[in-house]
Parts: sequence; structure tokens; C-alpha cells
Amino acid sequence: MSAKAKSLIIAAFGLLLALILGAQLGESSDLIPFAVAGVCIGTFIYVAFFRTVRFEALILAFLLFGYIAGNRGFAQISIQRNSPLYFGEVGMLCCVFLIAVRRALTREQLIPKISLAWAIVGFLLLGGIRLYLDTVMHGTRASVMLAIRDSAVVYYAIFFFIAYQIGTNASARNFVERAMLAGFVLIIPGAILAMISNEIFYKLTFRGYPLILYKGDLLTTFLGIGSFYFFLTPSKGITKIFLRICSVASLGLMLFAMSRAALFGFACAVILLVIARRPRFLLYQIGIVVIALLAIAFLQFSNIRFESDFPRRFGDKVSSIVDVTATGHYRSEVGDFSAANNEFRTVWWTTVFNETMQKGPVFGLGFGYDLTSSFMLAYFPTGGEDTATTRSPHSIIFTILGRMGVIGLASLLVIIFLTIRMALQTARSVARRKQPDRNLAAWCGAINLLVAAMFGVVLEGPMGGILFWTLLGLGASQSLQSRESQPVEGERSIPNRSDPMLSEAALK
Repeated sequence: MSAKAKSLIIAAFGLLLALILGAQLGESSDLIPFAVAGVCIGTFIYVAFFRTVRFEALILAFLLFGYIAGNRGFAQISIQRNSPLYFGEVGMLCCVFLIAVRRALTREQLIPKISLAWAIVGFLLLGGIRLYLDTVMHGTRASVMLAIRDSAVVYYAIFFFIAYQIGTNASARNFVERAMLAGFVLIIPGAILAMISNEIFYKLTFRGYPLILYKGDLLTTFLGIGSFYFFLTPSKGITKIFLRICSVASLGLMLFAMSRAALFGFACAVILLVIARRPRFLLYQIGIVVIALLAIAFLQFSNIRFESDFPRRFGDKVSSIVDVTATGHYRSEVGDFSAANNEFRTVWWTTVFNETMQKGPVFGLGFGYDLTSSFMLAYFPTGGEDTATTRSPHSIIFTILGRMGVIGLASLLVIIFLTIRMALQTARSVARRKQPDRNLAAWCGAINLLVAAMFGVVLEGPMGGILFWTLLGLGASQSLQSRESQPVEGERSIPNRSDPMLSEAALK
């Protein structure tokens, strides 16, 4: 075919596409034109700047940066107005398609040969069967939408396999981690502004929704994860100083925000660094507390009039963690509120457990089932309260129990056990210098989120759910690669020093 004929075909196709897009815009339907424009712009940026990075890594990096920096604001932006398709779901489908195509071309392994991966496969299969029963078998249109929304707590686990595939490629993994670091840097000034007034972000909106809107407990959890990444990311010179400053700033803001679930998760993640024999991070934390106490003492005993109730509020927060019955005495309103929050959770957990055991102990009550109504009757018997926007009982354990029953909970507990085991194995390997320090960052972040999810709505939403499964996939891929690259004891031949040629060949 001649070059002139090819040009005519391309011109005709372009004209036809322009007519279709013009008609769509004329009918006030902007989904297809925006999608085409987005694809064209994305393709140009990819070819111009990111040709060496896998396309799925770009998508995942965009999602993680958005959820870290924008938090709940970014999470509620849909592809089209009033559409149930959000960036997380669309990005997940695109990544799955790209990985499947690459698998067909290169025969790359989709499911890693580790117990954790197969446990997640089982979790996804159980969730898929439960969703099929709740939608196809007996579900109305309204209940189907609610069921799909509730099932996100399960299908977000697909990001484990997406992140694992990305983690096996060094350039793709580095790009995703740099995007996460950029997000963690941005939430430092964002957290300061949010603590001053969250209304500041209401001015930056898209379709009426703020692009940045922080959820208090998740913001604190992200600050803790960021402090681990800033500390464990390998760097030199000015970059190292900058990352250390960001780590200290994240730690200070996390303590100031005082979210108990996030603080407890952070403390559990620090145990990994203790096992890995990396005490410098602990010294940073102790140093921040000492400096803060000295600053408060100096201001109080000097001529500067300054009164801070931070130590009192922080102490009440910590002591309220074990006050399950909400009968303790506190020196501030923060302690009373936190203790009441304990009762709020225990009543909800008890209600979900009792209702599940009565109606569906084995397979659960299903996706789309209202776990709130029975709790409302128990906690607010006189009415007057509305928690219609909250459908999860502030614990991933009781969410899965209520939705998928004992079988689903058993599957989740297996994943939790294997996650903790792999995290501890990585920490011990780092202590023995068999793995680099940076491999601990993903595991510290995953443990932080997992523990926080035991006491809050974390893994049920895309902000925490997608980040958790991504960190788990990246951590598993890094640890497995480091393990496979180590020579098996007894297999490496000892070079013959009497023959220089043999010695040199053995060392290669």
C-alpha cells in the first residue's frame, strides 16, 4: 500500500472519530471524549517521559499518589458524574488487562509460589462466590450496587498480584516507590493545614467534591508509614538529610494527631525494626518526645505564658486504649471521648457477632447486608442518630465475619498469620545482612495498616485497602527476590587459590 493511501485512511479515521466525539459533546455526554483525550495525553506523556517504565506501574503510581496525597477527597472522584466507577476500580481493571497480555506474551508467572499468594487466591475465590450468591442469585438493582461496594474489601486484594508483578521489575518498583515518597512528602504540609482547619481544602474541588480531604485515622497512619519509608529509603548527601527531616516531621505530626489505632499499628511495626537490629529509628522517636517535653517545660517555666495540655491529652489517649468498659477517669475531654469510642466499637462488634452467629455463622450475612441497623437499636435505642454512611463495624475482623462468616474469617486469619510470618522473616534476614534495609519499609507499612484496620474502617475503602495490598505485594516480591538471589549453603564452590584462572572463574 502506498504512503498516500495510508495517509488517506488515517485522515478518514480521524475525521470519523472527530465527528463521533463532536456529536457526543453536543449531546452533553463527555465520558467518551474525555476518555479518548485522556488516553491520547497519557500515551504522549508515557512515550515522552516514561518509556522505560511499565504502563501498569504508571497506573498504580498514580493511584497511590492520589490516595496518599488526596486521601478521601481523591477516593470519591468517579470517572463520570454519579457513576459507580472510581479511579481505583478502573485502574485495577487496566492493570489486570496489561499484566494478562504480558503473561500471554512472555509467560511470566502470575501467582508467586508462596503460601501467602495462594491464601489470597483462596480469599478472593470465597469472596467471589459470596458476591455471586448476593447479586446473581437473589439481588435487586439497589442491593447489587451495595453488594459490589461492600465486596471491595475482598477484590482490593487483586492489587497484591499487581504489585507483586511490578515489584519483580526494578525500574517499575522504583518508580512506584518514588511516587509513594512524593505523596508522603505532600501530606506533611497537608497534615499541618488539616490540623489548623480542614475547611481549607474545600476550596479546591472537582465536580463539587474536594480533591484533598483527610480522614483523621488514615492521615495518622499514613504519616507513620511515611516515617518508615523516609528512614529506610537508601539515600546520600542532601537527599538523606531531607528524608531524615521528613521522617522526624512525620513522627511529630503523627503523635500530635493522636489516633490510637494508628499509634498502636505504628508501635507494632516498630517491633520489626527492633528485630532487624535497627535501633536508630527508635532513638529518633525518643529524641522527639524528649525535645517536645523539654520545649514545653522551658516555655512553662519561662516568662512566656504558654499552657499546653498535650502531655495530658496524649496520656489520656494511651490509657483509654485498655478502658473497654468506658469507666475510667480522665483529666481531659479527649480521654472521655476515646473511652466512649471504645464502648461504641465493642457494642458494634458484639452486635455483629451475635447476629452473624444467629443468621449465618458459616457463610456470613453477605455483601449488601445492613450491619448497622441492629447496632443502632442496641446503641441508640431512642433513635435520633444517623450512621447511614458507615456500613463497616470499625474492624476488618468483624467486617469479614459479618459478610463472609467463619469460613471467610478463617481465610483472612491465614493471610494475617502468613503476613506476620513473612514480615518477621524479612526482619531477621535484614538483621543478618541478607536483605537490604529498604525491604523492611513495605512490611512496616503493611503491618501498620493491618493493625490499624483491626480498630477502624481502613481496608474497606480504597485509601487504605489499595495501599495495604500494594505494600504486601511489593514486600513479598522484594523478600522473595532477595531469598532466591542468595546462594544455597554448600552449593558455592570454594575457589582454588593455587590456580588463578580457576579462582577468578569461581568468583564470577
